[in-house]
Amino acid sequence: MTKYIHKDTGAIIEVASVITGEAWEEYNPNQVEDESEKLAVEDEPIKEEVSEGIAEPEEFDLTKMTVKELKEYAKENEIELPADAKKDEIIEVIADAFN
Repeated sequence: MTKYIHKDTGAIIEVASVITGEAWEEYNPNQVEDESEKLAVEDEPIKEEVSEGIAEPEEFDLTKMTVKELKEYAKENEIELPADAKKDEIIEVIADAFN
């Protein structure tokens, strides 16, 4: 297990995997020269930054799906379909299941 420290927040985590990125560096308690440099992050609330430019989720359009995709979607979501259902009927059954 390796400890990493977040450069901006001072949060220290211990994980088995390797952490990469500019914000994280391997934590070495001997690097801290002054006790005032240590942050007491346990008592601080977690702050999340919202990144600009995040894409909006794509609109989910059942009409653009094939019959095979619709049937797979219904199966994954445990929606029962009539055996002989056409595309329009499948779409209606799926839409009704979420209303």
